[in-house]
Amino acid sequence: MSELNIGLTHPDYFMALLREKIQSPMARRDVVLHAAKVKAEEAVKMGIIDSAHDSAVETPEAALRMGEKLSLAARK
Repeated sequence: MSELNIGLTHPDYFMALLREKIQSPMARRDVVLHAAKVKAEEAVKMGIIDSAHDSAVETPEAALRMGEKLSLAARK
């Protein structure tokens, strides 16, 4: 069940985040106004998430790799 289904509204800060994460106005409209359910692969294409993984084991491994990458970049 989405926020739309139960009548909740999104605070301004959350809408600002969605505008930054979902660049396409049509995709943002579908997510916010139509409560579209977005699968992981589609979310990657839309730029909502950085990556999608096939198993629960792969997800934390990928998160650790990304954290290491970010840490190295921050040191430069």
